[in-house]
Amino acid sequence: IKCGDLFENSVVDEFNECAVSRKKCVPMKSDVGEFTAPNPDILVQNFNIADFTGKWFISSGLNPSFDTFDCQLHEFHTEDNKLVGNLSWRVKTPDAGFLTRSTQQRFVQDPKYPGILYNHDNEYLHYQDDW
Repeated sequence: IKCGDLFENSVVDEFNECAVSRKKCVPMKSDVGEFTAPNPDILVQNFNIADFTGKWFISSGLNPSFDTFDCQLHEFHTEDNKLVGNLSWRVKTPDAGFLTRSTQQRFVQDPKYPGILYNHDNEYLHYQDDW
């Protein structure tokens, strides 16, 4: 996976898409129940996703695998009743340069619990990012 961050060309892109997404050579880690869902009684009853729009920077809960890149910015807006995040960051290369990377995440609000946002069916790494 790190190779896909450090090198940018169509061969690496095709390999990552095949190995990670189509063939699922990097399996999704199964849920071991370490972080259980909160009791529905304590969830916020009203949450306007438009309140989340704007530029956001990671300031706590850092994961060194994906939260500590230079120039990392998450910019959110609403679109078709979804919260859309345009994420961009820079990856340092071995020759002291950098590559600019970006992706987009789309969050769908849970109809019963508006304080829960789901981000599923991502193209790479077949991950789920629920908030």
